[in-house]
Amino acid sequence: MWAAVVSMSLVGPSDVRAAEPPVGEASSATAGPPVASPATAVVVVDPFRQTPVEKTPRSQTERGKREAAWTMFGVGSGVLTVTYLGTAFAGAALWDGARASQRYGGQSSTTRRELAYGASLMIPVAGPFIGMGFSGTAMRSLGLGVSGVLQVSGLVVAYFGARNLLRLRRAKRVRLSGGVTPTSTQAGLTVRF
Repeated sequence: MWAAVVSMSLVGPSDVRAAEPPVGEASSATAGPPVASPATAVVVVDPFRQTPVEKTPRSQTERGKREAAWTMFGVGSGVLTVTYLGTAFAGAALWDGARASQRYGGQSSTTRRELAYGASLMIPVAGPFIGMGFSGTAMRSLGLGVSGVLQVSGLVVAYFGARNLLRLRRAKRVRLSGGVTPTSTQAGLTVRF
């Protein structure tokens, strides 16, 4: 960022009175540079910005990133859990129904299909896609496809939330700092184990 530094010297009260025009005379543009008040110090002027830039403290930005990462992890885990529990309960009900019909003498291909269908629904993330082959109807396949997509998206969002949390934790351990003064330049690396 380009910045021009304008420095004004401190002026005593007697100098300020001497620079004022006499009563009745208007000051002209060629009267000389304006005289600063006694409390003026250094002013930083940025020619490319009209308003001053307020920087947020590092702790607030880290806190926002941490909250966003926890939110991503929580939402992703919630979506994955709710959709998996729905398909797992449906799979368990199909499995129990097929096992009950087997106990009472049912050995048909429909019973074996329902066993495979129920077993596949109890597998997280991939189960709904596997179960689409055993569903038998287009409506069930569509429902399983939606459930599978929701499980995959929940897993992906939870993964990225967890990854961001780990990155933030790792970033706290390694910190690079630097400073510049008119006479020297400094760089520092802080590592915590």
